[in-house]
Amino acid sequence: QSWNVLWSNGHAKTYVYEGVNSYQKINHFPNSYEVTRKDKLCENIVKMQLKYGKAAFNIAPDTYLLPEEFNEFYSHFMQLKSQGIAPLWIVKPNALSRGRGIFIIDDIGDVPIDESCIISRDISNPLLINGLTFDLRIYVVVSSI
Repeated sequence: QSWNVLWSNGHAKTYVYEGVNSYQKINHFPNSYEVTRKDKLCENIVKMQLKYGKAAFNIAPDTYLLPEEFNEFYSHFMQLKSQGIAPLWIVKPNALSRGRGIFIIDDIGDVPIDESCIISRDISNPLLINGLTFDLRIYVVVSSI
């Protein structure tokens, strides 16, 4: 292997990482989609909550994977509504980026039940920068323990 840097615009296949020398660098790490895709991140947070307790991983608002968890979402939505609470919900496609395809709902009839997406209870008073919401993503790689 006579290369130093492999720059790809997508995730490299698993075989690419096999036999990589210490001087070779790749701009993606294996399975990074587990934290960068919204649906996978949600699944992984739930797994950690089950393993370590919800209090230890209470890092995201109520979130549901659609269409698989529509019944759970519907029950939660109706429970809040019966209590006189009408929160906004944010719908995000699983694999799009840069805010594409995101929209806000407050009516159960607006929920896309035939699309693969996530729906999260919107944060009522988010921190804003110049009047806009934002996210801060910090990725850490532990190379040895």
